[in-house]
Amino acid sequence: MTRLFRSAAIFALAGFMLAGCSTPQPGPNYYINSPDTLAGIKRVVLIELAQNPFDPPVARQMTDSLFQSIQARRLFHINLLPSNEPVYEQLPVYKTEPFTLEELNMFAQYLDCDAILIGRITRYQTYPKMLVGLYLRMIDVRQGRLVWAIEDVWDTRDKAMEERIKVAFDSNIRTGYEPLQWLLVMRSPMAFQKFVADDVASTVPLPGGQQQPTFADILAKKMKLFYINNLK
Repeated sequence: MTRLFRSAAIFALAGFMLAGCSTPQPGPNYYINSPDTLAGIKRVVLIELAQNPFDPPVARQMTDSLFQSIQARRLFHINLLPSNEPVYEQLPVYKTEPFTLEELNMFAQYLDCDAILIGRITRYQTYPKMLVGLYLRMIDVRQGRLVWAIEDVWDTRDKAMEERIKVAFDSNIRTGYEPLQWLLVMRSPMAFQKFVADDVASTVPLPGGQQQPTFADILAKKMKLFYINNLK
């Protein structure tokens, strides 16, 4: 392979990769106080989500999915507080307004953590289309500060949501789910919950204001490796 041909191959590869990827759709609505506020947070407890008692009992499943997705990012040490633990009933886990200093001290003392992840499922349905609404916030129990929060509805009737599911499936799963492929997320409650959990976890900021690599960064890295391995 001549040097000229190899160079042409690199640009052809880049064009193919760009053409084959959908433009990422807007993500969920979330709030970040400042990425720097995570720098001192080492231990976090995810408290099992609350939910409307009239909805299907999915709080534990959704909480487990969130726990796995956030833990996979390795931002901090995270533990789970399920609702069947005795301490769960002793804490103000259903409160939606700001916590008092006394309540924050209770969380810190009972859970031995720097911050809590606490929230609720606001909406849930599986028919005729899948839909999940979530409200989740991270609170620094040492300083009583809201670090991060997210509140959104993931609705498969939304065309933009469908595009996000396609991109996420192609980026993270790819094979092993034939013949449904990305449609599995649209039809399986467990797969859809996993997608929502990954979407939520992706918005939790990196400590110290670091940024996650973009698609352009990943492509540039792959092209560099291709160049090193082939243009010698």
